[in-house]
Amino acid sequence: MPGSLQITPDGQSILAMHDAQTTGGYPRILVVNQHDLSVLAQAKPGDEICFFRVS
Repeated sequence: MPGSLQITPDGQSILAMHDAQTTGGYPRILVVNQHDLSVLAQAKPGDEICFFRVS
């Protein structure tokens, strides 16, 4: 699912965007709102990203 945040066994995070795998991978702890993916796609390495729960 595009926008899913996965956590590797050593604690590293992987944010899968539109090129995400369809099955497998690491545990997913959240999914980014589809409307925010375009903004997130513009983040540069090292940028700080904060996530907030929405309903």
